[in-house]
Amino acid sequence: MWLDRISGHSTPSGPQFDSRSNSPLPRRTSSRLAPNPPTTRPGSTRPGSSLSLLSTPNDSTTSLPATARGESSTPKPGAARPRPSDVADPFEVLNGIIGKQSKGGDGSPASLLETKPSELVEDIDFRGLSLEDFVAENDEPRRSLKSDVGAQTIQQFEKERDKFQDLHSAITGCDDVSKSVEMYLNDFQNELGAVSAEIESLQSRSIQLNAMLENRRNVEQLLGPAVEEISLSPKTVRLVAEGPIDDNWVKALNEIETRTASIEAKVSGSNSSKSIEDVRPLLGDIKKKAVERIRDYLVSQIRALRSPNINAQIIQQQRLVKFKDLYGYISRAHPTLTGEITQAYINTMRWYYLSHFTRYHQALEKIKVFPSDRNEVLGGDPSSHKTGNIVPGGRAGSAAHDPFSLGRRVDILRTGNHMAISSYLAEEDTSFHGLEVPFRNFNLALLDNISAEYSFMTEMFSPLGFKQISRKAVEIFEPVFALGQNMTKHLIEQTTDALGVLICVRLNQQAAFELQRRKVPVADSYINGINMQLWPRFQVIMDTQCESLKRVAANTGRSAVSALSIAGGDDLNKSSAPHFLTQRFGQLLHGIMVLSSEAGDDEPVANSLARLTAEFDNLLAKLSRIGGDAKRRERFLYNNYSLVLAIISDTQGKLATEQKQVIGAGVVGLAVARQLAMKEGTSTILLERHAAPGTETSSRNSEVIHAGLYYGADTLKTHLCIKGKELLYALCHQHNIPHRNTKKWIVAQTPEQWAACLRVHEHAQRIGVPTRILGPEEARRREPEVQALAGVVESPTTGIVDSHSLMTYLQGDFEDRGGDCAFLTRVTGIEPLEGEKGYRIRAVSADGTETTITAETVVNSAGNAACEISNLLLPESRHRKAYFAKGTYFSYSASKPTTSVLVYPATLPGLGGLGTHLTLDMAGRIRFGPDVEWVEDANDLRPSPARLQQALPEIRAYLPNVDVEAIELDYCGIRPKLGKGGAVNTGKGFQDFVIQEEDGFPGFVNLLGIESPGLTSSLAIGEMVRDILY
Repeated sequence: MWLDRISGHSTPSGPQFDSRSNSPLPRRTSSRLAPNPPTTRPGSTRPGSSLSLLSTPNDSTTSLPATARGESSTPKPGAARPRPSDVADPFEVLNGIIGKQSKGGDGSPASLLETKPSELVEDIDFRGLSLEDFVAENDEPRRSLKSDVGAQTIQQFEKERDKFQDLHSAITGCDDVSKSVEMYLNDFQNELGAVSAEIESLQSRSIQLNAMLENRRNVEQLLGPAVEEISLSPKTVRLVAEGPIDDNWVKALNEIETRTASIEAKVSGSNSSKSIEDVRPLLGDIKKKAVERIRDYLVSQIRALRSPNINAQIIQQQRLVKFKDLYGYISRAHPTLTGEITQAYINTMRWYYLSHFTRYHQALEKIKVFPSDRNEVLGGDPSSHKTGNIVPGGRAGSAAHDPFSLGRRVDILRTGNHMAISSYLAEEDTSFHGLEVPFRNFNLALLDNISAEYSFMTEMFSPLGFKQISRKAVEIFEPVFALGQNMTKHLIEQTTDALGVLICVRLNQQAAFELQRRKVPVADSYINGINMQLWPRFQVIMDTQCESLKRVAANTGRSAVSALSIAGGDDLNKSSAPHFLTQRFGQLLHGIMVLSSEAGDDEPVANSLARLTAEFDNLLAKLSRIGGDAKRRERFLYNNYSLVLAIISDTQGKLATEQKQVIGAGVVGLAVARQLAMKEGTSTILLERHAAPGTETSSRNSEVIHAGLYYGADTLKTHLCIKGKELLYALCHQHNIPHRNTKKWIVAQTPEQWAACLRVHEHAQRIGVPTRILGPEEARRREPEVQALAGVVESPTTGIVDSHSLMTYLQGDFEDRGGDCAFLTRVTGIEPLEGEKGYRIRAVSADGTETTITAETVVNSAGNAACEISNLLLPESRHRKAYFAKGTYFSYSASKPTTSVLVYPATLPGLGGLGTHLTLDMAGRIRFGPDVEWVEDANDLRPSPARLQQALPEIRAYLPNVDVEAIELDYCGIRPKLGKGGAVNTGKGFQDFVIQEEDGFPGFVNLLGIESPGLTSSLAIGEMVRDILY
């Protein structure tokens, strides 16, 4: 290969020939392998190929110009110009340098190429000199190369001919491949150009689409909300028209109603458009379809209530209440149809309850009742035959029964079992019972069903309002009420069982109290009607007892002897044993006193007992005068009265020497009376102008156990509240009175309110009441629904109590200790006794009878009327005026939001209350209130709708997610205050409790201005009054 690189220039003689003239391979025709590359390469416009590198490096005509060009393939501008005449031929200069012979020399090529140079210099450093200078400078070493370069022989070339032939073939093949690749690349370039054009087209199209998309977005941003307000998705329409009625259906209905409201608002305004007018008919059709679907659904559920053995409460809770929004929608969309559906429901439930209670009444008729006839009176014949039946037509039978002994019959009033007996058990029961058993079970079942139905109706038919709902509920139960009254009439119309009738009276009073606690007014007329049946019958029975004793006393001596012989006396003149009538009388008296002590004395009972006692005294006096001397008569009377005293000894009879009078039977009055009744040797009477205790302020409050945060450190309100709180918690825990330690949050929304909260917190620390400041994270974690923008102060000792249960316990404990309650007794005058210690009290009963009571001491705890009572005794210069703060309470029927703590807004100076706060009842239901409204009449208990609108902003401030539609007017309470517009703390106008024995009137204790925290302080107030008197 070395020979080929220099053969074109080393031959000293002979004609010049192409660099490939000695090659055995055929000449290549490719322009890239031409012998004159400087003239062909720059003119080529075809894209080059990497395969051109396969051109043989031994081709001197190819490699030399490439070396001279370096890395640039572009020829210099002067390469193609003709050589000047005065410039030597470069080839001759080069031949002279390397020692070649000139053309025509004697040396032959064969002789010159016989030997091969031992070394070839591949890289010569010219050091920047021209060829002539380079040779002149160092001629001898350069010319020595001539002797080093040999020539390859033809024989050696012939030997390698095959290799060159193969190389030529390979190069030819590469040229073919290069041509095909060149064609492919040309096609690729064309396609790439087309693709590039398409890309440019797509880019232009993309720019256009982006512009269109941006325009569309701008249009949607402008038109989207408007279109959204008046459009409905096909899915929603299809669901309302054809889908099953479930939660999704209700959501779709709400969406339709929202759209309808939006469209109607636009139509009524000035934003109506053609699109809205086009949509309105379609929405009207959808609404009609929705009303049709709701009508069919409600009618189907009402029909299901008439199915045999159906449980109405399952349908009510799972099918109706669950979708109560349907009723609200149809009541707005089609009031006439709503009225028809409501009436259909009322008629159905009227039939439902009547049929079920009729069957239950028939089952109760199978219960055997102790027999009672006209001989079961005090003066009756004990040996007469007895038969028993519940009602006419009932099963008859007999049983050992003492009609004058209470025994275990009183347990029916004290039992904790509030489940009515089932029809099956009633029909299978073979034992005998008092008439109170069927009475209690019927009314217990009626009470539970009324409560459940009323609760359902208030939730389901909430658009009607509470008055309408109450009337509808009464309409449903009217036939059942008539059935119950008829049953009561048959139970008592022929009986002489005074104890049984009185037990029924107490059961009816318990039912009235329970209905009041549940806030169910539906059965008030029924309860009153039962009372109007029971009390007259009780009076008739007591009159019958009196008449029987009168007949015995009016009989002849023989009859008296016969009566005594009945008792076992063989010799009237010698017998001093108690009469058998004494045993009867004592047992009856004991039973009436026990029943009256449990529920409080009523005037009819007291009057009846007075008449009965007088007749019995008259009878004993006549019996004692029959035969024998005075000593026997005294012994006879002593034995009979001793027997009566022994029988009634455990009833805490009214035999004390000192008598006290407490006016007012609210929770404070009950607590005071209970405390005074604990003193041995005293008798305490509680006067109450109403028919039951605690019907004014005590039962119309928030039922909160206050911690004592708001009042001055040296005030009675603070001392009594803190002490009363501890006593009240202990009492409730000991006697299982319903109560809960709920805690209380005082929330602030503004810096001013937060400053007030901090003042309360600092004051609480000073007086020893625990409070703490909650951080925002803890507050949100515990009560996420409560909003307190500025902060929260927590009172951990605040709670709630069931005030009715508390008053029931206090009344019962008071009576167990020997106290007496005189209800429906209004005090009209008080005056001190002349020359004696004590006071004369004038009172008027419900029937107008005037009564005078003498008492050694008087405690005025009359609540709203306390100032009025005080002014009856004190001189005019010491008269006090009461100011009445009316507080309205609001119920909340929605299930959300919920809270487990009481929430009070921060109290600012100048307010007469603690703000419209959130409290809980024992069932966990939310109620709001009270607000403050100053009124002149203490009996003004009518709620005003305007108060609700005024309270809503304050409620929303701390409970922003409250459902305003679920807040309704509930009830009102009146709080007596000694000043108008005063602060709740020690600020300007603050009024403390007034609890004092009046100067110049020993034994007369006034309790004035007893408002909040009167409930919490009641037990402590009782101890304070005790300490004042003793």
